[in-house]
Amino acid sequence: MYAIIIIKTIALIIGFSSALINDILTFKFLKDFKITEKEYRSFFILAGINLFSALTVAITFIISIIYELSFVNNELLISSSIILGFIVFNEIFFRRIIIPKLMNSRINPKIIDVQKTVLLRKIAYFFNTISFITWLLLLLIFQFGLLSN
Repeated sequence: MYAIIIIKTIALIIGFSSALINDILTFKFLKDFKITEKEYRSFFILAGINLFSALTVAITFIISIIYELSFVNNELLISSSIILGFIVFNEIFFRRIIIPKLMNSRINPKIIDVQKTVLLRKIAYFFNTISFITWLLLLLIFQFGLLSN
């Protein structure tokens, strides 16, 4: 069952790394509203990697709960699962709904609604920050506290 820990660790590292790069790209885009075609493709590839990593971690959590692994701290596993829920929600809502709306308003400036765009940018900054914090928190919890002594 140590394979579960290895898979979980790899998924957490990949998820955190891709979230960090994706968050940097998002902050850059939100700052100047300019995005190249390469950044655009990278943005959605990284978002897919984030979601895949989050789902992989979720599956390993479910396996850990089902098999009641004796070396896993149950309280931290539950709190990590809640944080993971925030990550999955953030990936689906923020990366798949909010960011495409912002990109569409940038692509078609004739129909731009300034108030709506400013509100979407504020929401994007908030969710972008949440994305980084939740992945970091999940990584730290797993690294320093998920395993029982």
